[in-house]
This record gives sequence, structure tokens and C-alpha cells, in this order.
Amino acid sequence: MLIDRIYKKVKTFINTDVRGNVTPVEFNLFLHDAIQERQNELIGLINQHQNRANRGMSGSGLESLAENYREKLQHYLSLEFITTNTNGQITIPSQAVYIDLIENNNGVAFEQCSSYSDFRTQKPNATSDLPLSIRFGNTIETYPKASTQNVNISFVRKPIIPNWTYEVISGNELFNPSHTNFRDADAHPSEEDTLVVKVLKRFGINLKENEITAIASQTEQINTQQELTT
Repeated sequence: MLIDRIYKKVKTFINTDVRGNVTPVEFNLFLHDAIQERQNELIGLINQHQNRANRGMSGSGLESLAENYREKLQHYLSLEFITTNTNGQITIPSQAVYIDLIENNNGVAFEQCSSYSDFRTQKPNATSDLPLSIRFGNTIETYPKASTQNVNISFVRKPIIPNWTYEVISGNELFNPSHTNFRDADAHPSEEDTLVVKVLKRFGINLKENEITAIASQTEQINTQQELTT
């Protein structure tokens, strides 16, 4: 499982650097912090590439890179069906970090205004086929207003807090995912080494992904040889 692979790599590098033991509590905290940081980075990177594309500054290479970021971020993409209140307002889901798209029950996307001034300017031209929305804190106001309407909202959700669960056997902590409170690392599988780097930094160790790949490969070979000789 992803969380155990990250845990083993982190322990390997910390033991190599003679930094002491990694406690599960510290690891869970640092991993969750690292996942949140990476999620924010992905949102920023996608916005950066989109801004470049809007200015005609992106080529095929950057476009492919942006798609790669989107694939990683889509791991957190969620969809909820919501009914607006009598004032045409939506309460944003508590797990939402970044609003992706809002659609009415006809499948028409609301144009998300960036400012209240923009919202007021465009309101006279808004229709059910050209609806508007604007965010105020944890509330989204829609226009034209309806007493109630069904709305689909897609958003990037908060990462689930990971929990590397274990049993203590002969004084050693051994991974046991059968616990009811086990939670795997909530990230795209390709983010494994990126998260290892970020967790290690929180333990005071600075490595690059290529260094992690090399050491992890060497460690895996050693473990395989030991298993063959036992």
C-alpha cells in the first residue's frame, strides 16, 4: 500500500542518516502536512500553466505537463448534488478546497465571477442558459435567483488524514492495515517519491527524488537477497 511504501522509504533514509527512529504519530502528521502542501502546489502549477496558455506562451511540452498535474489533482476531485435555498444560495461543502465547476439542473455551467463588481455588471444579461455565480466566504450566490434549484458542484476536496496502523511484535512496529482506523496515503500513486522527499524534509533531511530512487532500488535488492538466503 502507498502509505507503507512511503513509511519504509522514510525509515530507510532516516536510519541511513542516523537520525533516530520514526514514530507512527510523527509520520502520520508529517505525511498529512506533505500531502496538503503538494495539493496546493498542484493547484498553483495548473493555474500557472493556464495563465501562460491564455497569453499564448505555452507549447506542446508545457501543455502535456499541465495535463500530468491535472491527472494527479483529479485524485481529489469530488461531485455533490445540492439544492439551493430560497435566495438561490449554495453552502459550499465543508470538504471543498477549490471549486472546479458549478452546473444547473440543465447541465449549464455557471460563469464564476471574480468580483462583486463583475457580478453586478453581468446580472442584467444573465439567463438560465447563461447563469452567474459568485462566492462569499463559504456561500455561493447564483443568478438568476430561483426559490430552489438543483445544482451539481465539482470541487477539489481536502485530503483524508492518513493513518499508518501497526502491531508491536518483539518490540518492533509492524504494519497492519486491518485496523478499522487505517487510512492509506490520500494521493495519486505517482506522487510517492515526491511525498517521501517532503516528509524527509520535515525530519530535517534534504534529498532529491533521483537520490531516493537510487537508494530505494539498492535497499530493495538487499532485501530480496536476504529473503532468498533465509
